[in-house]
Amino acid sequence: MTTQPLPYLTTLLASLPPTLSDSFETLTQSSQSKQLIDTILRFTLGAECPLNVDDSVRGEWEARQADVLRTFDLLRRGSTVGGTTSNGKRKREDAELPDSDPDTKKQRKSDAEADTEKNNPPLFTLHSISTTSPLRKKVNITIHSSSIQLTTASPSPSSTLEHPPIPLDSIKRAFLLPTRGKPRPHWTVVLLGADVPDPPTKGKDKATGSGNNGNVQIIFGIETSPTTAFVSTTHPSPPNTQPKGTPILPLLEKFLSFLDPTCLPYFTHPPSPTQTTTSVPTSLQTAAGGVAAVEAYKGAKPGSLWFFPQGILWGESKPCEFWAVSDLMGGSGGKGEEGLRVVSATGRTCSVVLTRKIGGDDGEGEDGEEEAEEEGEETQFGMIDGKERDGILEWVRKYRRGFGKAGASAGSSARGAPDAPVERRPGGQGSESPDKGKGKEVAPNGGGEDDSDEEDDDFVDEDDSDGGSATSSDSDSDSILDRDVEVSGSESGDEGSGADEEDVVRRGGSEDDDGEGESEQGDEELDPARHPLMREGAMPKMSRAVIEAVVGMVEEDFVGALGGGGGGARARDVSEEDLDEEDELDE
Repeated sequence: MTTQPLPYLTTLLASLPPTLSDSFETLTQSSQSKQLIDTILRFTLGAECPLNVDDSVRGEWEARQADVLRTFDLLRRGSTVGGTTSNGKRKREDAELPDSDPDTKKQRKSDAEADTEKNNPPLFTLHSISTTSPLRKKVNITIHSSSIQLTTASPSPSSTLEHPPIPLDSIKRAFLLPTRGKPRPHWTVVLLGADVPDPPTKGKDKATGSGNNGNVQIIFGIETSPTTAFVSTTHPSPPNTQPKGTPILPLLEKFLSFLDPTCLPYFTHPPSPTQTTTSVPTSLQTAAGGVAAVEAYKGAKPGSLWFFPQGILWGESKPCEFWAVSDLMGGSGGKGEEGLRVVSATGRTCSVVLTRKIGGDDGEGEDGEEEAEEEGEETQFGMIDGKERDGILEWVRKYRRGFGKAGASAGSSARGAPDAPVERRPGGQGSESPDKGKGKEVAPNGGGEDDSDEEDDDFVDEDDSDGGSATSSDSDSDSILDRDVEVSGSESGDEGSGADEEDVVRRGGSEDDDGEGESEQGDEELDPARHPLMREGAMPKMSRAVIEAVVGMVEEDFVGALGGGGGGARARDVSEEDLDEEDELDE
C-alpha cells in the first residue's frame, strides 16, 4: 500500500484525551500501522474505500461495511449480539424488550394507525380551531366514528396527536353559545363529559390537560364569519376551503350532528343554516327569544350563567358546570334546601345560589317517609346586575316543577304543564322574558284572566300628587303578608339612604293540585307583576293629611321638650281615621 493522506487518523489523534493519545502513539510508530488504522476507521465509520487497497478488499467493502455498521448500531443502543447484551448482562425475552428502537416504534405506530383508520375512520374535521380545553392551542378537531381527536394544526393528513383520543360516547352534553365580550360576533362550542367537573389537578396532568377522558371538557370557538379562508374536511372527500366571510354556523351544526343522539345538543337559538349573525342577549330582562345569560362571578372568576329549559350552565370560563333541572334541590313539601335562591343586599347587585341535590330523589327516605332535610351542595355566583333578578325569578317560576324530580323534563314543563305559572306579558302569552324597560315593571295586559285590583294603580310610581289617600283593601294587605315570598326592606329612591335588604325567594314548595284552587290562597304563588308592593323599591303612599299629622307630632314634641310645656296635645287630636289609615299602609 502506498502512502496516502490519513485524515481520519489525524482527526482521531487530535480529538483524543491526552492519555489515550499518548498510548495510541505507541501503536502507530510505522507508516504502515498508521495507514492500516486509517483504513479501519474508514471502514467502521461508513466512509468510501481508499484507493490503495487490494481489489479483493474493495469488492467486499460495501457489503461487509453494512453488516458492521448495523452491528455497531445495535451495540450502541444496548441491544443483544450473539445472545448477550453489550454490557454482558442476561438477554431478556422479546416481551420484556423496551421499544427503544425508533424504527420498531415507527413500525408499530404505523400498524396501530392503520388499524385505527380501519376500525375508527374519520368523519369530519375542522381545521385550525383555537381551543381552550383540554389544551390551549390551535389544533385540527376530527370527529371519528368512535372518538374525537385533536391533532396538530396542519394540512398534512399525518398530523401528530396533541391529546389522547376522547371516546365519543363519553360526551354527555353539547352547547352552541354566542360568545359574550368579543368585539366581533363569535361562537363557542362546549362539550361536557359530565355535569360536574373533576377537581383541579396538579403536575403534568394539569399542564397537558390530560386526565380522565370520561370527564373531559372540549371548549373551542370561532368567529361567526371568519375573516380568513376556513378549511373543513368531510372524509373521505378532499378538504374544502370556504372563502372569508362565509358563515361558519352550518359547519358547526354539522360537526355536532355526528355526536351521539342521546347527547342532545343545546342551542341558544333554533338551529338554522341561514342564520349569519349572533344575537347575544345582554340580560334576561331584555332578551327577546333564544336562551338568555347573565354575567356573574364565581369567586374571582368572571363568566356567564346560561338559562336553558333543561338546566343552567356556567360556561365560557373553564371548568364549565351544568345544573340539570332535576339536579336542583326540590324541597318537597316545602321542606329542605332550595334549588335556586336569589339574594340581594342592596338591590343594585344580587347573588344566585344553586343547590345541587346529592341526597335521595324527591326528598324521600328508604322507608317512603319524607326526610326532614335533604343534603345539597351549594354554589354561589355573585356580582349579578340587580336588573336581572326579575328574569331569573321568572325562569324559576316556569321550571321549578321539575326541581329535584329524577327523570323530570324541564322542556315538557315549559311546553304544557298546567301548573307552571307562566307570566303573560305584552310581547305575547307566556313570554319567556319581560319587556325592555328602564327598571320599570310592565303591568300585565288582558291576555288572560287578570285578578289584579284596580287599587294597585295607586301604587305605580308617579309624580307627587297634591293630596288624597292611598286606597288598598284589607284583603290585599293580608294577601301580601300570607305569601311564600319574603321581601325584607326596600331601597329608597335616595342613593344615600341605601337601607340593607335581603330578598330570599323560596322555590320548590309543592302546591296541592286537588281542585280547591282559590280556597287555599296561602298555597298560591305571589306574582310581583300583579302586586306592586312586591316590586323592588316599592313603597306605599301616604295621604298628605297623615304626613302633616306626623310632622305636627314631631314639632309639638320638640317644642314641648324645649319649653317644658305639654307638647303633643295637638298631635293627639289627630283623627282616628287618619291613624288607622297610616297603620294599614305601614303594614
